[in-house]
Amino acid sequence: MTQASSKHSILAKIRAGLGKKLDKDLSGNSHTELVYKDYTHKKKQEAEDLVPIFIEEALKVSAKVKTIGDKKEIPKSIEDIFKENGYRRFAIWNSQTLESLMVKEFLLEKGFRAVSNNKEELIEADVGITEVDFAIADTGTLVLLTDSTKPRSVSLIPHSHIAVVESRKMVANVFELFTLLSDLFSSSKPSCLTFITGPSRTADIELTLTIGAHGPKNLFVLIY
Repeated sequence: MTQASSKHSILAKIRAGLGKKLDKDLSGNSHTELVYKDYTHKKKQEAEDLVPIFIEEALKVSAKVKTIGDKKEIPKSIEDIFKENGYRRFAIWNSQTLESLMVKEFLLEKGFRAVSNNKEELIEADVGITEVDFAIADTGTLVLLTDSTKPRSVSLIPHSHIAVVESRKMVANVFELFTLLSDLFSSSKPSCLTFITGPSRTADIELTLTIGAHGPKNLFVLIY
């Protein structure tokens, strides 16, 4: 049995078990074709319609979500989170929206302390502040495209994570996400995609769930 026919046989059994028919041979690029076929049958919803869906799913996975009418209120909303949780030290992305709103400068003026984005200092941060490149509504997932100015460590190492989400960056599902990524990065793909669904969760062999053992214990999402 060839690798392609073996793959076909395994997937056929899975689909049969799920009560689904196998439309075509899964050799070559047909798996990708099936994925896009699945996506094109989904209704494309406007971004504003996706926000309540995202919020519902994000709350299910223990994220704390707040909607903001005016993005100018973001610095004050972040300060409120700091005060409510006793945060003093923060790390922050050098990204367009956060810089345009002067979030870092605002927090420094309020007496909070910024740490650098290197891993040695990040471990001392109470919270990391990032933007979000996309948000997947049907799973309440945040998607970050990271680089040297937007390191993923800011969303992973501190005890808590504050994510700032622009509502127009909502996508319905992962199929729409990868369609958009293909359009945006037709010649070269980003080196790292980070998917975040709620606070960090870890379970041992006995299925004992621990929150925050391998990542942030708290996730705050600010949507504008």
